[in-house]
Amino acid sequence: RDGPLRTEWTWCAGGAGDAARPMLRARAFLLVTCLVGLMSCGDELTVYSPADLGERLLAPGGMGPGWTESQRDVFETRAPENPSIDPSLWCPDYPTGKSDQLVSLAGDAGADVELQLGDPTAAEQPTYGLRQQAWSNRDAVDYLRELTDAVRICSGATWEGTGEDVGAEYRLTPLEAPTVGDEAVAVLVAITLSPEDGEPTMVMRQRMAAVRAGSIVMVLQEGDLLDIDEEPSTSDAEFDALIEQAARPFVELDGGTG
Repeated sequence: RDGPLRTEWTWCAGGAGDAARPMLRARAFLLVTCLVGLMSCGDELTVYSPADLGERLLAPGGMGPGWTESQRDVFETRAPENPSIDPSLWCPDYPTGKSDQLVSLAGDAGADVELQLGDPTAAEQPTYGLRQQAWSNRDAVDYLRELTDAVRICSGATWEGTGEDVGAEYRLTPLEAPTVGDEAVAVLVAITLSPEDGEPTMVMRQRMAAVRAGSIVMVLQEGDLLDIDEEPSTSDAEFDALIEQAARPFVELDGGTG
């Protein structure tokens, strides 16, 4: 497995053995139908409701001690508090039109939840949190393809923030793809924060994974605000375990075992 994308292929036609020519023609027609219709062995992608997805989001009770929830939403139309992946995560070399296409492919309906390790109402605010979102539509395959292309274009890129982000430096690094679902991609975006005319003082680490299971796209994003010399709050292995925990219910909903 090379690069950030892992994809599983399924043969639609199978072996013909010593079947007669009519059977060969029938199987060849089935294979063409599979490819043209973007099907898997003759079955169209099943699209699931936002309610189905919302029932399978992470919850504090299954996360261990100290986790709290600040938002949970199931929606038919995205509101400002229900964005898909923030286009600002992509480097300047990633065309604006393709960024807009990613937003369009995510569709309007879905479910999301925001969780923090700590109490968001306390005087000392939590510095580590997760945002999980899921949607289901017939553009899921295209979405993962375009997302993987964004990671390829921005791999290793560094760029300066603009507007409200002046003084921030972004760096995008592809991560090994998760081994769950039909296909997946993962990245780390590190945002170094500096006061005006000063040395860097803090870094926001944002690991993100997108997993496709049939028509479902599940995205898990972390926010980890650290002092410049502070170790990450979770290791790569711990974040991989969170991805597995977050994605597994959607894989099982779609009838998969990967």
